[in-house]
Amino acid sequence: MASSSGKRVKMTAGQASKVQSRRLFMERTVTLKPGEVTDFLEEFRRRKWSNLGSYPESANIAIVKEFYTNARKFSESDIPFVSYVRGKRIPFDAATINSFLETDWEGGDTPCQFAQLQQEDFDYTAIERAICRPGGTFRRNRQGQPVHIKRSDLTPLCKIWMTLMLSNISPCSHVSDVTANRSLILFCITTIKTINLGDLISKEIYQCAHAAGSKAPLGHPSLVTHLCQLAGYCLPDDDGPVAPPPPLPARRRARPPAAPQVDLLPYLTSIHWGQLATSQMLRDLSFAMPELNIMSVAAFDEYVAWPRDQSHSTGGGEAAADEDEEEEDDDDFEESDDNIS
Repeated sequence: MASSSGKRVKMTAGQASKVQSRRLFMERTVTLKPGEVTDFLEEFRRRKWSNLGSYPESANIAIVKEFYTNARKFSESDIPFVSYVRGKRIPFDAATINSFLETDWEGGDTPCQFAQLQQEDFDYTAIERAICRPGGTFRRNRQGQPVHIKRSDLTPLCKIWMTLMLSNISPCSHVSDVTANRSLILFCITTIKTINLGDLISKEIYQCAHAAGSKAPLGHPSLVTHLCQLAGYCLPDDDGPVAPPPPLPARRRARPPAAPQVDLLPYLTSIHWGQLATSQMLRDLSFAMPELNIMSVAAFDEYVAWPRDQSHSTGGGEAAADEDEEEEDDDDFEESDDNIS
């Protein structure tokens, strides 16, 4: 009978083959100029999330994939939120992550307001009012349940928070919309509700390790590399390739301001009345000064009429002339016959 350790070795080997095919989804660094997006910077600093947007070192691909391979919980006896890298125990619980990010949760065992809202049936209309621009709403399924919000429907401030959230908090490579669950994070940020950042990120890492598909990217690679260093694992220089930093977001040219809609009816009406007035003045002038010999309507139409087909009229004239010449020739021939006889 195989031991439990032997089963775990087989399961871990199968998990490793799945993890190796998954790519890394790198975090982004928050770099803003002084005075740029002050609303975002004030809330970012108030929450003490500065370390969340600044990871000084790149991620190690081999270490990150080994971490996610061993972070999966295969049985009830396995300790959650713990992984192993080269024999080193790597915890990634909420307290460890908060300690690294310097975002210690002061509420103790009390859940944050974000966690409390997750357990409740929250008001989606309130979320729409907080994070959507006027007219922006949730896209809903056939049952009427909210599914996601398009990025274009978010306010400019929420678009910035969405970029940070989808790379450094709740990683997702699909950035054209935000799901209903992630919209709750934006709602808590914009309405200044408490968020236990370490608890949120640790659960994201746990869910990523237990993802069933092989196409889901591995999030928080730089954070995982730092957690390995905190646990005492020193990364050698030649220990696998280093993940490249994320590319800078493409700067899109701002759309030109929309041209105002102009009602053309008053302008066209003015032109029409001007044409009528001109016609009336010419009519009055023709009656007042008959010596000008102004053309009548029929004479004018005949003068400017489109010329007929010249080839047709010319061809008909030539044919008639030819017939006259033939008749004259016939008459001459008859006269000559009479003379001969």
